[in-house]
Amino acid sequence: MLAIRNTSPLLYLHQVSELDLLCQLYGRVRLPPAVATELKAGGAVLGIAVPSPDAIDWLEIRPVRNPDLIPLINDLGPGEAEAIALGLEHPGSLIILDDQLGRRIGQAAGLRITVTLGVLLKAKRSGLIPSVAAILSKLRMAGMWIGDDLTAEVIGVAGE
Repeated sequence: MLAIRNTSPLLYLHQVSELDLLCQLYGRVRLPPAVATELKAGGAVLGIAVPSPDAIDWLEIRPVRNPDLIPLINDLGPGEAEAIALGLEHPGSLIILDDQLGRRIGQAAGLRITVTLGVLLKAKRSGLIPSVAAILSKLRMAGMWIGDDLTAEVIGVAGE
Protein backbone atom coordinates (compact mmCIF):
# COMPACT_ATOMS: atom_id res chain seq x y z
CA MET A 1 0.00 0.00 0.00
CA LEU A 2 1.29 3.43 -0.88
CA ALA A 3 1.67 5.73 2.13
CA ILE A 4 1.77 9.49 1.68
CA ARG A 5 3.03 11.65 4.52
CA ASN A 6 2.58 15.17 5.73
CA THR A 7 5.16 17.19 7.66
CA SER A 8 4.24 16.80 11.34
CA PRO A 9 4.22 12.98 11.46
CA LEU A 10 7.69 12.90 9.88
CA LEU A 11 8.99 15.59 12.20
CA TYR A 12 7.68 14.08 15.41
CA LEU A 13 8.59 10.48 14.63
CA HIS A 14 12.10 11.69 13.80
CA GLN A 15 12.28 13.61 17.08
CA VAL A 16 11.57 10.43 19.07
CA SER A 17 13.81 8.18 16.93
CA GLU A 18 10.90 6.18 15.50
CA LEU A 19 10.96 7.35 11.87
CA ASP A 20 11.97 3.89 10.63
CA LEU A 21 8.56 2.57 11.69
CA LEU A 22 7.20 4.11 8.50
CA CYS A 23 9.52 2.06 6.32
CA GLN A 24 8.88 -1.09 8.35
CA LEU A 25 5.10 -0.68 8.05
CA TYR A 26 4.69 0.78 4.58
CA GLY A 27 7.90 0.28 2.61
CA ARG A 28 8.41 3.32 0.39
CA VAL A 29 6.73 6.48 1.60
CA ARG A 30 5.89 9.39 -0.68
CA LEU A 31 5.76 13.01 0.25
CA PRO A 32 5.05 16.09 -1.81
CA PRO A 33 7.71 18.78 -2.34
CA ALA A 34 5.89 21.15 0.03
CA VAL A 35 6.53 18.72 2.89
CA ALA A 36 10.26 18.64 2.15
CA THR A 37 10.26 22.45 2.04
CA GLU A 38 8.34 22.69 5.33
CA LEU A 39 10.79 20.30 7.02
CA LYS A 40 13.80 22.36 5.94
CA ALA A 41 12.16 25.64 6.95
CA GLY A 42 10.97 24.22 10.28
CA GLY A 43 14.43 22.96 11.12
CA ALA A 44 15.96 26.34 10.33
CA VAL A 45 13.33 28.32 12.26
CA LEU A 46 12.99 25.99 15.24
CA GLY A 47 16.64 24.99 15.40
CA ILE A 48 15.82 21.31 15.85
CA ALA A 49 16.96 18.23 14.00
CA VAL A 50 14.61 17.35 11.17
CA PRO A 51 14.76 14.42 8.79
CA SER A 52 16.32 15.14 5.42
CA PRO A 53 14.08 13.43 2.86
CA ASP A 54 16.90 13.46 0.29
CA ALA A 55 19.08 11.36 2.61
CA ILE A 56 16.47 8.66 3.37
CA ASP A 57 16.25 6.10 0.59
CA TRP A 58 12.73 4.92 1.39
CA LEU A 59 11.30 8.47 1.29
CA GLU A 60 10.31 9.55 -2.18
CA ILE A 61 9.54 13.17 -3.01
CA ARG A 62 6.82 13.12 -5.63
CA PRO A 63 5.26 16.28 -7.09
CA VAL A 64 1.55 16.54 -7.75
CA ARG A 65 0.97 15.95 -11.47
CA ASN A 66 -2.37 17.75 -11.57
CA PRO A 67 -2.25 21.02 -9.57
CA ASP A 68 -6.03 21.36 -9.99
CA LEU A 69 -6.39 18.62 -7.36
CA ILE A 70 -4.69 20.72 -4.67
CA PRO A 71 -7.39 21.99 -2.30
CA LEU A 72 -7.52 25.79 -2.28
CA ILE A 73 -8.36 26.38 1.37
CA ASN A 74 -6.56 29.21 3.14
CA ASP A 75 -6.38 27.43 6.50
CA LEU A 76 -4.80 24.32 4.97
CA GLY A 77 -1.00 24.35 4.79
CA PRO A 78 0.82 23.58 1.55
CA GLY A 79 2.07 20.21 2.86
CA GLU A 80 -1.42 19.05 3.80
CA ALA A 81 -2.90 20.33 0.54
CA GLU A 82 -0.28 18.58 -1.61
CA ALA A 83 -0.52 15.35 0.41
CA ILE A 84 -4.28 15.30 -0.21
CA ALA A 85 -3.72 15.95 -3.92
CA LEU A 86 -1.18 13.09 -4.12
CA GLY A 87 -3.73 10.87 -2.43
CA LEU A 88 -6.32 11.80 -5.04
CA GLU A 89 -3.83 10.94 -7.79
CA HIS A 90 -3.12 7.54 -6.20
CA PRO A 91 -6.45 5.91 -5.28
CA GLY A 92 -6.18 3.37 -2.49
CA SER A 93 -3.19 5.06 -0.90
CA LEU A 94 -3.05 5.88 2.80
CA ILE A 95 -2.56 9.51 3.79
CA ILE A 96 -0.86 9.99 7.16
CA LEU A 97 -1.73 13.44 8.39
CA ASP A 98 -2.37 14.91 11.82
CA ASP A 99 -3.98 18.24 10.87
CA GLN A 100 -7.68 18.07 11.77
CA LEU A 101 -8.89 20.22 8.87
CA GLY A 102 -6.73 18.24 6.44
CA ARG A 103 -8.16 14.97 7.75
CA ARG A 104 -11.72 16.22 7.32
CA ILE A 105 -11.04 17.39 3.77
CA GLY A 106 -9.29 14.14 2.87
CA GLN A 107 -12.07 12.01 4.33
CA ALA A 108 -14.71 14.09 2.53
CA ALA A 109 -12.79 13.38 -0.71
CA GLY A 110 -12.97 9.65 0.03
CA LEU A 111 -9.31 9.20 0.97
CA ARG A 112 -8.02 6.70 3.52
CA ILE A 113 -6.56 8.75 6.38
CA THR A 114 -4.65 7.86 9.51
CA VAL A 115 -2.67 9.86 12.05
CA THR A 116 0.68 9.43 13.77
CA LEU A 117 -1.03 7.72 16.70
CA GLY A 118 -2.66 5.28 14.26
CA VAL A 119 0.80 4.44 12.94
CA LEU A 120 1.94 3.69 16.49
CA LEU A 121 -1.05 1.42 17.10
CA LYS A 122 -0.33 -0.46 13.87
CA ALA A 123 3.32 -0.78 14.87
CA LYS A 124 2.30 -2.24 18.23
CA ARG A 125 -0.11 -4.72 16.59
CA SER A 126 2.69 -5.69 14.17
CA GLY A 127 5.11 -6.32 17.04
CA LEU A 128 7.48 -3.54 15.97
CA ILE A 129 7.26 -1.67 19.26
CA PRO A 130 6.68 -3.03 22.76
CA SER A 131 4.81 0.00 24.09
CA VAL A 132 2.71 2.78 22.63
CA ALA A 133 2.62 4.57 25.99
CA ALA A 134 6.38 5.07 26.07
CA ILE A 135 6.42 6.64 22.61
CA LEU A 136 3.37 8.80 23.42
CA SER A 137 5.26 10.16 26.38
CA LYS A 138 8.27 10.97 24.19
CA LEU A 139 6.05 12.62 21.58
CA ARG A 140 4.47 14.83 24.22
CA MET A 141 7.92 15.79 25.52
CA ALA A 142 8.95 16.62 21.94
CA GLY A 143 6.08 19.10 21.74
CA MET A 144 3.35 17.14 19.99
CA TRP A 145 0.04 18.14 21.50
CA ILE A 146 -1.74 15.02 22.67
CA GLY A 147 -4.38 15.61 25.32
CA ASP A 148 -4.72 13.44 28.40
CA ASP A 149 -8.04 11.94 27.24
CA LEU A 150 -6.61 11.00 23.85
CA THR A 151 -3.49 9.58 25.48
CA ALA A 152 -5.62 7.39 27.74
CA GLU A 153 -7.79 6.29 24.81
CA VAL A 154 -4.81 5.30 22.65
CA ILE A 155 -3.13 3.44 25.52
CA GLY A 156 -6.41 1.61 26.13
CA VAL A 157 -6.75 0.64 22.46
CA ALA A 158 -3.14 -0.60 22.58
CA GLY A 159 -4.06 -2.81 25.54
CA GLU A 160 -1.50 -1.27 27.85
